Amino acid sequence: MTRKDGIELKHTAPGRPIEETAARKDASNSPARRGALHVFRADELRKLEDGNHSDGGGLILQVKGDSRRWYFRYTVAGKTSYVAIGGLSDRSLADARKRAAEYRNLLADNKDPKAEQERRAAGEREKEHAASVRAQRDQATLETVARAYHTAHLADWTTKHGAQWLTSLENHVFPKLGARPLADIKPADLLDLLLPLRADMPETGTRVRERLDVIFADAIVRGLCEQNPAAAIGKAMRGKRGERKRRRKHHAAMPYAAVPAFVRTLHTSQRLGVSVALAFEFLILTAARTAEVLGATWGEIDEKRRTWTIPGERMKGAETHTVYLADRALSILKEARKLRYVDPATGDLRLERVSDPETAGPKGAEVLAMPAREATS
Repeated sequence: MTRKDGIELKHTAPGRPIEETAARKDASNSPARRGALHVFRADELRKLEDGNHSDGGGLILQVKGDSRRWYFRYTVAGKTSYVAIGGLSDRSLADARKRAAEYRNLLADNKDPKAEQERRAAGEREKEHAASVRAQRDQATLETVARAYHTAHLADWTTKHGAQWLTSLENHVFPKLGARPLADIKPADLLDLLLPLRADMPETGTRVRERLDVIFADAIVRGLCEQNPAAAIGKAMRGKRGERKRRRKHHAAMPYAAVPAFVRTLHTSQRLGVSVALAFEFLILTAARTAEVLGATWGEIDEKRRTWTIPGERMKGAETHTVYLADRALSILKEARKLRYVDPATGDLRLERVSDPETAGPKGAEVLAMPAREATS
């Protein structure tokens, strides 16, 4: 007779299987003979009283009232452990004996059954997680992820930038790659798409690559892909060494000496409304952007301090900006006040009807000027 890992192994005559007996005193309530294997009969399992009942070979049926659960009991290095096999309603006697035999074989190979069970369970969880990630990545197409990124960051951008950001992708990326899972897109796919765009429209090609770069970088953090192909093609998109760099062309500028005559033309033109001419001159005097003037409200003007304070949410740089007003700028505001009328739809005081809600100030605020595009009517 030999002893291994807390189980006594009794060798029988050649050709007969090895019989196993518990090394420690069996705590079972069953009247089974000590060392016997496969003690139970299936028809008597429901009749057993509360307690731990041994089927031999480490297989235990724990009975607590109506609950009956299988366990495998074993001892390694003097420590007794239990491995849950399942309830009697889920595991038949034959199933429980089969699982106990597997655990005895693990002990014979110097493996801990409980540790092995935990390892297998961890492996199953890993497989399930990997399958879930694959399914999530299959649904995460370039277009869906890009639109989600756009929505999440829209509040941080100006209206103009937000519209341009998405439109560039809708025009140049989504038609060819939008339906592809993000994780399947390779650097070569983006090069094939962006190199022709860069050759035709260099600035647009560069900006589209930069936008794809932040989309992929964000997706990596959220586990939707593992690589950033847009970052990988950055050097290739910059062109070969020695290639003549494209010169940026600024918008044409009017010589400052010609501005007075231009302003006189504004006010004498038959095509422009009075408020349009005033708004245009106000823009020149304050060096402001068109959208900043069109969205200005009287609440932003402090005539006593001679300032116009533009809130950060209306600035391209998202920071509050204060403009100090010259005498002529204040005179324009006084003239503008005479043009106010009551909007029949809202009851608000306004200069002129604003046809573009995106350029207007906060809802209910009294705006200063009308959209410049009405000048062409």
